[in-house]
Amino acid sequence: MSLAEPAATTSSSDLLVEARHLRKWFPIREGVLQRVTGYVKAVEDVSFSIRRGEVLAVVGESGSGKSTLGRLILRLLEPTEGEVRLAGVDLMQLRHAELRAFRRRMQIIFQDPFSSLNPHMRIGDALQEVLSVQGIGRNAGERRERISALLEQVGLRPAAAQRFPHEFSGGQRQRIGIARALAVEPDFIVADEPVSALDVSIQAQVVNLLQDLKDSLGLTVMFISHDLGVVRHIADRVAVLYLGRLMEIGPAAEIFEKPLHPYTDALLAAAPDPRRGLRKDRLLLKGDIPSPVKPPSGCVFRTRCPHVLPACAETIPTLRQVGPTRQKACIRDDVLHTARGLQ
Repeated sequence: MSLAEPAATTSSSDLLVEARHLRKWFPIREGVLQRVTGYVKAVEDVSFSIRRGEVLAVVGESGSGKSTLGRLILRLLEPTEGEVRLAGVDLMQLRHAELRAFRRRMQIIFQDPFSSLNPHMRIGDALQEVLSVQGIGRNAGERRERISALLEQVGLRPAAAQRFPHEFSGGQRQRIGIARALAVEPDFIVADEPVSALDVSIQAQVVNLLQDLKDSLGLTVMFISHDLGVVRHIADRVAVLYLGRLMEIGPAAEIFEKPLHPYTDALLAAAPDPRRGLRKDRLLLKGDIPSPVKPPSGCVFRTRCPHVLPACAETIPTLRQVGPTRQKACIRDDVLHTARGLQ
């Protein structure tokens, strides 16, 4: 299987998003002439797919490339290599005008509700602008009705349209951000850490809202987060990213119950389980995530892996099928199997 698909039986018609061999290197420029002296390797050879109506959570530590990957999927960033297809359409082949028209089908919910809204625009005007750009509504009256319905859909009163962003709490602003993403009736949404800037007491409300909207509207969502408690609640599948590379991908219930990759195991062990608390035998990662300017050779996780083998420095593991619904990128099992066979 060339892509990390939801299941071995998934047909191409079930897939809405397909990413193939995505790579994003940001050049480092120095000196008066701004010569390129190196690259920040933010995303490296990432392939996966998302089924229609599914929530795929992308998790990993800060600096793992999660937000960059989300922006590549929406073509808010141009990839160094690779392609992204939405409903079979190759986004990388669309010209500017075609892409602008196609953006109605894909939207983003930003991490920070405090900076993602224009402080000088009333909420109604901000939503009106979105509808006008995409040609939604035959006149101003229809657009006002649409705005009122959107605000009610995310749990706000229609009168909120007359207020400015500073008059709302953080949770209310994020609801407005969700309304803005829903305004154009998209098929696909990237939610980039949508609750990380909110108080814990408000996070559950926003996550429940997203879950309800996903179920009622049939949305397909790429949910970027480092909070595994939130991911456990909302995700259908989980993709684990480390230093720009996918380590593991599979159904959320299976990954939380039995992680297959050492990095996934370490992430879950460090996160409190509401049912069992912290594991007594939890694995603690040593050190910080390496620099994406000069990542380790071979497996990028090897410098922090408790099960590292000499061969891990020589071979870049590829994401491969290890069960009907699971994929992981680790050569340890193969190396040990070969060693036992030689004994």
